Amino acid sequence: MSEDQIIKGLDAFFKSHGIDVSAESFIALSKKLERKTVEKGKTFCKNGKACNEIGILLRGIMCSYFESPNNSRQISRFFFLQNHHLLVSSFESFKNQTPSNETIEAVEESELLCISFENLQKLYHDYPDLNKLGRHLAEENYIRALQRIHNLQTMDSKELLIIFRKEKKFLFGRVDLKDIASYLGMTAKTLRELLNKKKI
Repeated sequence: MSEDQIIKGLDAFFKSHGIDVSAESFIALSKKLERKTVEKGKTFCKNGKACNEIGILLRGIMCSYFESPNNSRQISRFFFLQNHHLLVSSFESFKNQTPSNETIEAVEESELLCISFENLQKLYHDYPDLNKLGRHLAEENYIRALQRIHNLQTMDSKELLIIFRKEKKFLFGRVDLKDIASYLGMTAKTLRELLNKKKI
């Protein structure tokens, strides 16, 4: 990816979040970003290993999952492009530089602009507006996580599916149905039964 493509990708990311940073900070950040392509089925971050980078998703779909005692995948998040570009990382592992308890895998071949923990910390130190940006994005992720917990604890399967189809309908046909069911906290059988009902 050329420097011009990196700048365009970074600019699109900022615009999709309604974020402004100084031209100096923008250029400094763009110079520390590296293009990374993750092939379908390959991992961006692995359970048990520290996640040393964070990426801006430019293309593709990724998912995060935990491994249950019976070795099944418990899907916790999907990363995709829709209303805005998403950050991809095991955030607790990245922030604390400790082993990740989740795996992030490419559902489709995915392309990201990545920065290492070390480079990001240096930019935070040198450019205060980037530090402010980091806090803003962390708050966004926290709010999304709270909303997901709230939905799982207060809604039934039908309500969860209605919201999923409203917000993420395009994932059907691109993501394995059992992974969507796992994300929604139901079995694949229950999901198929709900999808077959005309009113949903």
